[in-house]
Amino acid sequence: MIFPDEMDVVWYCFLLFLLLWQGFSCRLNSDYLERETTDAVKGFFIGTVFFRHFANYTETGFWWRPLDAWMDQLIVAMFLFYSGFGVMAQYEKRGSAYLRSIPKKRVIPLLVNFDVAVVLFAILGFLLGRTYTIRQFALSLLAWKSVGNSNWYIFTVLICYMATFLSFVFVPRRCNGHHLVGIANLGLFLLLYSLFLRRIKPYCWYDTVFCFWGGAAYGLFRKNAEAFLDERWMTCLATGIVVAVVLPVFPKSGRWLWAFHNARALSFVLAVIAASRRFRISSALMAWCGKHIFPLYIYQRIPMLLFRHVDPHSFSNGDSIRLICYFCASLTVTMLLASAFKYFRYPWKCFPVLRRYAT
Repeated sequence: MIFPDEMDVVWYCFLLFLLLWQGFSCRLNSDYLERETTDAVKGFFIGTVFFRHFANYTETGFWWRPLDAWMDQLIVAMFLFYSGFGVMAQYEKRGSAYLRSIPKKRVIPLLVNFDVAVVLFAILGFLLGRTYTIRQFALSLLAWKSVGNSNWYIFTVLICYMATFLSFVFVPRRCNGHHLVGIANLGLFLLLYSLFLRRIKPYCWYDTVFCFWGGAAYGLFRKNAEAFLDERWMTCLATGIVVAVVLPVFPKSGRWLWAFHNARALSFVLAVIAASRRFRISSALMAWCGKHIFPLYIYQRIPMLLFRHVDPHSFSNGDSIRLICYFCASLTVTMLLASAFKYFRYPWKCFPVLRRYAT
């Protein structure tokens, strides 16, 4: 068994490092949806994603397992909310031209960068002795299957982008209530997506998808939402926390499980937004992680796979020192990969055909 106290120290130090590096400021934050704050929030949650994946590869019993189990898919809720908000903020700023560019500017670049990662994971898997069928690899390029990489979140984001495009592109902006029609269409698309996938995929594929819808709605009706939030700040914060805490006591299965999960995720988002509205979050480390969220999310499994293959049994015999070394090495390599991502972020520029459609 791995002694949990050593990893307790690592986890505590990691959290303190994130929270105290330029820390928090208790004053009204008018920039709570600007890049500096949203990157810091995303950076914190990508750290929790790293810890979850690391724990899965090492099969260690961290003290925070109960907390991680309670968080479940809440660790990606803010990612989806900020994505939805960002899309709608750009739509409000740039109009229908931006909306029509979503397939070219959002979907294709994300899918191409993801496919580069899929190819790298497939090569790594081949070198480690794994085999993949042609069908599995082809579906992995669409994020429907996996070759060892994270895929469900990317598929969900791609669906959200396309659902946004289809929901608003056929609703003229000059029509009265076009915002309401568009956001209702988006909600309907995501509802159908959830009802369809709950029959064939694990619940993680759809149990937070309405956070994207919540972000889109917040972006469209921001002034009204902020007026309500500022007037009832403490109520919103308390309600969000209470609902997020209480809903897990409901049954773990059933036809309405997806609705409970999405309601809980939206409540958690409400609590985070209420808190960030009043408390300024400023962290250079978390902001950096938030800016590099895609490579940190996608490529963090590579060093974990490699180090586990090189030394597969060292983490089941009580050697906590080697476990900590494994953690530090995985974190270092992941951050180096994220830093190098800018050099291969736009692979389509090397191919004239792709450059034509993605730029």
